[in-house]
Amino acid sequence: MFARVCAVLGIFVNFCEKMVSCTGDYMDFTEIAGVRDIADRYDAFFLDMCGVIMVGLCGAPIAHVCGEIMSPAKILDGAGECLSFLKRANKKVAMVTNADESRDYIIKLLRDVCGLANVEELLDEVITAGDMVESSLRHWGLKRGAKAFVWGAYPMRGVLRFFKPVETYQEADVVVCCEAVEASSFKHFEMDQKHKDILAFMLEHGIPMLAPNDDLVAPSVEGKIQIVAGFFAQAYRDMGGRALSTGKPGGSIFERAHAALQYPNKKATVMVGDTMETDILGAHNFGIDSLLIKSGNYSNRSDLLVHDMPLEVRPNWLTERFVW
Repeated sequence: MFARVCAVLGIFVNFCEKMVSCTGDYMDFTEIAGVRDIADRYDAFFLDMCGVIMVGLCGAPIAHVCGEIMSPAKILDGAGECLSFLKRANKKVAMVTNADESRDYIIKLLRDVCGLANVEELLDEVITAGDMVESSLRHWGLKRGAKAFVWGAYPMRGVLRFFKPVETYQEADVVVCCEAVEASSFKHFEMDQKHKDILAFMLEHGIPMLAPNDDLVAPSVEGKIQIVAGFFAQAYRDMGGRALSTGKPGGSIFERAHAALQYPNKKATVMVGDTMETDILGAHNFGIDSLLIKSGNYSNRSDLLVHDMPLEVRPNWLTERFVW
């Protein structure tokens, strides 16, 4: 149904199946037991959040912390310990996440909801797609305070601070997409009529979509598949609409993380992520190595499609989980 996404099925379904089964002879990556196996090679680590450090950011906002409604989430087994070992080894560590929220929100989420009490000691910096929005407004031709409709249940506080919220998409200057829909399969997912109607209206009236998080899918606390904003953004692009993103795989968020860590040598920098079309592609384009986490977005899902990308885009390393 969506030409650009579906066109790569034949190329990548075999790729994903081989990657999940770890045959090791399909592409030039090396499977490792844990981060300790490569720690000496790198001075700086860029870390994805959801699927690597924690899961659940895309869940319903039900946790109340310090008067704020926050998403249910949990730290993945071994992730906190791995962060501690990296800091003991004097590695520079930046979280580079497509989360729509602000840095302060993510710190609070990890500390107060997930229980990672010393998060600010473990991470040198947190760079979010939400925080990248302000610097991108002029480039997109949007003004701070433009009317924005939020498409989805998530509050989007980190993004909406730059806009004036409105109640309907019909009156919006921009539609901010945070839609998340549970599905049994990515390959067989189809939008419902409501989704199609919103996109059709936006296209007819030339309304751009802002999807800070360009991920197609995300894991939840329950381990289910969630179709998220990047899917709807790609569908809108396929229709001829204008869909904007501030996160990975775009280069700006990598540049900001690189600057935040005082410009470490790219040859000694590695991106750790669980998604080919954002983490691994973004690292490749930025000129750094990458480590793919199998237990995140690729866990038990050989039907996962990825964007059309050159076959030379692949991780340098492969491991089951973000553990030491």
